[in-house]
Amino acid sequence: MEKLILKETFQQIISTTEVKEHNSKSFDLIIEDAFIGELNSSKNIIKVIVSSSFNKIIIEGQFYSQLNDSINKILQGQYKLIIIDIEEWSSKEKGETTIEDDIANKVFSSDTLNPKYTFNNFVVSEGNKGIFSAAMAISLKPGVEYNPFFIYGGSGLGKTHTLHSIGNKMVENDPNKRVKYISSQEFGTIIYEVLSNKGTNMTEKFEKMKIDYQSYDVLLLDDIQMIQTWSKAKEILFGIFDWFLSRNKQVVITSDQYPSELKSFEDRYKTRFLGGLTMGMLPPDIDAAREIVKMKVESLYDQNIDFFEDEALEYIAVNFSSSVRELEGAIKRVIFWTINEDVEKIGMSEVLNIFKGMTTKKKGVTIKLIINEVAKYYQIPAEEIRGKSRKANIAIARHIVCYLSKELADVSLLEIAKELTKNHSTIISSISKIKKEKDLNENLNKALFDLRNNII
Repeated sequence: MEKLILKETFQQIISTTEVKEHNSKSFDLIIEDAFIGELNSSKNIIKVIVSSSFNKIIIEGQFYSQLNDSINKILQGQYKLIIIDIEEWSSKEKGETTIEDDIANKVFSSDTLNPKYTFNNFVVSEGNKGIFSAAMAISLKPGVEYNPFFIYGGSGLGKTHTLHSIGNKMVENDPNKRVKYISSQEFGTIIYEVLSNKGTNMTEKFEKMKIDYQSYDVLLLDDIQMIQTWSKAKEILFGIFDWFLSRNKQVVITSDQYPSELKSFEDRYKTRFLGGLTMGMLPPDIDAAREIVKMKVESLYDQNIDFFEDEALEYIAVNFSSSVRELEGAIKRVIFWTINEDVEKIGMSEVLNIFKGMTTKKKGVTIKLIINEVAKYYQIPAEEIRGKSRKANIAIARHIVCYLSKELADVSLLEIAKELTKNHSTIISSISKIKKEKDLNENLNKALFDLRNNII
């Protein structure tokens, strides 16, 4: 189809796209420089090219269904709309490939790794630096140590990012390395479909599946907790898992729970999960949250970081750092808000307006709250933590209070010292002890993980 016809067709599509009145200005601005890059009638695909990755995100988030409906109305078909930003389109037109494209092409799995998740955009913080170090070591020498590597933590903290980063680094180091990434939910669905299809030889199908997995060098399994009630899926998976470990092939697993807390998994599974290295991933600290905000604004939304005043960035980092996903949500809210507003910068007045009426998980975190939670966790009186006892269990609880107060509460070291009736140097020493020991002590790591979740 000639370019002129495509242009006229696209104008028809735009003019018939129904958007809400208050969004019409945003839509017009975003779609202004867009054009049809490809219209494939045999595959029922239409590719629309937009001027930036920022515009791509807005269309996909706010106007995708309306635009796709208009396309099918004008073209009288069932076309799938694909939005591509101009830089991505230009590189494909020239036949250029990025490092990420090369990595994706080298992964033979049908469940390809996500090239956007790499160690290059992995923000290291106090809550994940141990995991980062272990993940890098595994990427360089898979199957040598830390096998299996079990990562647990709440939703949206970066566990999936870590899995893909490990896989992408392995393939970058060795293009012949075969890496299998799959979510446990997808694995369970495959098993369910085989069981549901009564016309197939199930034994043969499952055997073929095992053989397929055995052709890989590395297994990256996401969200293991999703299949803990699926008996057949667990049975098949454990056979594959055991086969990998018996041949020193690397296995990395993520979960939202510590292995022993996976109630529907039998002890034999839990024991195997705990047979390597187990580490908990915590929410980003304020410094890491600040870096994540900067990175997301610049890399994902094509916005110069100078568009945000320091106070505005700090507000987002402090108030929305319970998870990386929460930070992304806050940034999206700001970006979407700017579409309909004529502002030169995002400052405190703007963010207070954008997030008006929203409460944050960290609101109300005090030293007293932390002391009470730690006391409850270790089943000791709160007064003992504030007292002078040097008993080991009370001393460690006191160290943890210092560490978490510095991390979670908006207080100074002097305020922590006053609450615990200790001097300033003692508080610093306590924080330092926890920092040094937490990545080496699995029980301490888990305690910090549990306590932070309880407190927030």
